Amino acid sequence: MKKLNIFDNRKRKILCCRPGEGIYPFNADKLLKNKVYHFNKVIEMKPYLTLIELKEFPKIPFDGSQFEEVPTYHRSQKEYVDDYVRTMKRQKKLLYKGKELPNIRCSLFSVILARYKADIEKVVANDAFIIGRRTNDYLNPDLHVSHCNVISRVHAYIVKKGDDFLIYDVSRNGSVIENC
Repeated sequence: MKKLNIFDNRKRKILCCRPGEGIYPFNADKLLKNKVYHFNKVIEMKPYLTLIELKEFPKIPFDGSQFEEVPTYHRSQKEYVDDYVRTMKRQKKLLYKGKELPNIRCSLFSVILARYKADIEKVVANDAFIIGRRTNDYLNPDLHVSHCNVISRVHAYIVKKGDDFLIYDVSRNGSVIENC
């Protein structure tokens, strides 16, 4: 089992694995260990806590760390990016559209995308190639830039449309195309 993916806003089944544990154990007395509940929505997200609502208990907050995912299907990186942008209230900005891969500056770090062309073409054929920071959650970006917090988990991503590469910035600190 995997820990609860708070960026996945789909209504789905989740498993209560640690009732009463975590930072916000209030209302845990309503939960049963190893029982499947229905995730309704994220109520509030903080760096140290995510409060969720269950279909079985509307308007009652529960600590998301008490739950794990019940595997149903594999989500694509593109689906993850769309959920991330929506959940984190990020703006998606088209930086580049063209046939060649440019250099991109993600905050303090410059990346020569042409070095990763084979990997990018493999991934973007049906999905998104994510540039970002590796964390301990569900997302492992295809290109890990740095552990530095100026790089977002999803800093930028690349998709392919026809023969063109489309590069989008979804970070708070910004990205710039260098050789256009």
